[in-house]
Amino acid sequence: MDCVIHIVLRVMMRRSICRLQEVVGMAAEIGTALFVAVRVSGLAGRRRRSQLAPPLLRHTTTPRRWPP
Repeated sequence: MDCVIHIVLRVMMRRSICRLQEVVGMAAEIGTALFVAVRVSGLAGRRRRSQLAPPLLRHTTTPRRWPP
């Protein structure tokens, strides 16, 4: 009788591990899809080059000329 219980428990444990692996795989796929969607939509904080420049250089319209 103990042998039967042992076999049944091993089968149940194996199935549980397989299902857990499937759930983790699906969660990874969903996370990747969300990351790509946010990245493509531009919500990840894309900045224009002018926003990255220092404030003093951002407002100048003509290039600076140095004396010869």
